[in-house]
Amino acid sequence: MPPPKPQPVLLNFDGGTITIEDVGTYTTGPFDAGEISSAYAGQTAAVVQAIVQTVEAGYDGVALEVYNTETRPAPAGLIVSTVFFGGRNRDMYGVSQDVDAYNENSSDSSIIFTEDFAPRTFGRVLTPQELGRAIGNVAAHEIGHLVGLNHVANTADLMDTTGGADTFLTDQAFQTSPLDWVI
Repeated sequence: MPPPKPQPVLLNFDGGTITIEDVGTYTTGPFDAGEISSAYAGQTAAVVQAIVQTVEAGYDGVALEVYNTETRPAPAGLIVSTVFFGGRNRDMYGVSQDVDAYNENSSDSSIIFTEDFAPRTFGRVLTPQELGRAIGNVAAHEIGHLVGLNHVANTADLMDTTGGADTFLTDQAFQTSPLDWVI
C-alpha cells in the first residue's frame, strides 16, 4: 500500500473571499484580533501563533501539512485547502464548503467566524493563548470536514458538536467517538 499523500492546508490570515453553498459569500480582510474585541488590540501575532500551534497539535502524526500566511507560506503552485479567518455568523463558529468524503477535493475551503469569539461568548476576556486555542480548535474541526470527517458526540473530540463554547478552550483531540446524527 502506498504511503498517504499529505494534504496541504493553508491558514489564511491575509483575507479573501469564500462562498459556502446555501450559507453565503464572505469576504474577510487581514485577521486582526482587535476586531474581536478592543481587549485584543495589538495582540494579533500572539493569537495567530496560538491558532497555528493548536491546529498543528491537533494533526500531529497525521499526513497533513499546515501552512500559514504569517510564518510558513505554502510553496508557489501548491494546491491547498484554505481556512479563512474573520467575520461573524450568528448560527455558527465556522463552516466548510463540504464534508469532503475520501478527501477528493484538495482545494476546498472553510471560514472561521472569529468575531463570534468576543468576550461575551465566554463570559470573560480570554488570554491571547486561550483565544488562539479556541479559534484553533474550531479551525481544526473545519479542516476535519475538508478531509472527510463527520460530526461526533464527545466534547473531548475535535469533531464534537454537543459541547458549548467553553469546550473550545480545552485540549481537544481526535478520538474514536460516536457519530452525532443530529447535525
